Amino acid sequence: MSAELHPALPYVIAVALVPLLGLNGRRIAALLAPAAALALLLNLPDGAAYSVDVLERTFTLLRVDKLSRVFALAFAAFSLLAGIYGWTDERR
Repeated sequence: MSAELHPALPYVIAVALVPLLGLNGRRIAALLAPAAALALLLNLPDGAAYSVDVLERTFTLLRVDKLSRVFALAFAAFSLLAGIYGWTDERR
């Protein structure tokens, strides 16, 4: 396991903080989490992989190759666009 952070970490932190934030904090979190995930994703080298052994099973939490990077970029870009689209929504 290398020193790079998993690109899902900003989303996990944002989800944990959203109930504690006000309206503007939620709006900012909806933009910062995908932007941070994009930055982390772009800094991951090809071939990076995280796996965990649990009960004699190996679970791969992250594996970076060309195809997975394309899908991760699409997900992060879409979530950033969704945050921009939802900026005017005042509901919790």
